[in-house]
Amino acid sequence: MKKTIIAAAVAASVAAPAAFADVKVGGMVAPEFSVTDNGSSTDEGRVWTDLVFSGSEDLGNGLTASFKYHMFADTSGDSTIDAVGGETLTASGTAVSTAALAASGHTVTQPTISAISDVEGGQKIADLTVALSGDFGTVKMGRFEPFAEGVIDAFANIEGINGMDLESSTGFAGRSNGSIAYVSPSMNGLSLGLSTVELGGEFNKANEVMVKYSNGPLMVMANSSKNDSNNVKHSGVAASYKIDALELRAMKTTMKGQSTTTKNGDYTMIGAKYTMGANTIAVGMSDDETAETNKESTLISLTHALSKNTSAYIGFKNDDPATGADTDTTIIGVSQKF
Repeated sequence: MKKTIIAAAVAASVAAPAAFADVKVGGMVAPEFSVTDNGSSTDEGRVWTDLVFSGSEDLGNGLTASFKYHMFADTSGDSTIDAVGGETLTASGTAVSTAALAASGHTVTQPTISAISDVEGGQKIADLTVALSGDFGTVKMGRFEPFAEGVIDAFANIEGINGMDLESSTGFAGRSNGSIAYVSPSMNGLSLGLSTVELGGEFNKANEVMVKYSNGPLMVMANSSKNDSNNVKHSGVAASYKIDALELRAMKTTMKGQSTTTKNGDYTMIGAKYTMGANTIAVGMSDDETAETNKESTLISLTHALSKNTSAYIGFKNDDPATGADTDTTIIGVSQKF
């Protein structure tokens, strides 16, 4: 009897942490082949990869702690992931070992992380966050995209192809370290988001407010991001409506106050996505009125789900700038999630 009680106590002490801790590993591999024609044809092969470590733990009293570590890499042309580690890049972009440079009498200058991040084939950290959730909502800290880019701008990415989308390049500075965000719980479909993000430059320590409302097939959201000291502002509104297998989308964003005036202006997108069994067709059109691009784009894609985690797709996009020749891009690829 005593042995049974002791065995049960040991088993409970070992099993209890596992009941609360939940760690997951996931990601995606997507090889793509593209053909671009803007007066001359260019072929390119590329492999997109994502690796995500995430986990959560029940702290009791309705509190949950979680983390996310997301890495991604893009190999394009002759680029390799290995070109990032332990090597110095020459002005021509050729990777040369530091040992060989030192032996030849040259001064060895190791590239910085910021320089490496612009090299195709480089491994990059996307999200690196910790969060605390409860009845009050969720507080997240670390490295992540602000609402303006990760929620509003990303809403234009209707087709789900890695190397092709209608997401605007409005000049918002992407992910940054040392950011903090709060998202409230849904209150009759209404939720609120607040954040302070360190983005550098004119958007350094920008403050954000986002409001989202969902009610059945309807979703509407709006966002305002502003750096008061530089009076730079990014604002946007987006909406979607689902009718059975059909989803309609529309969005508009505005950038004002940047000293780089080519980034200022309006961006508008409308699109639709329809699923028929294993096939999904997406169509989208955008009008980018910033001086940097000032173009209209049209995109159509077809995705076929081979299984729950595997899909094949083909996409076509036409970019029509205000001046110069059109650019047509066709992409075919396969995505494998795990």
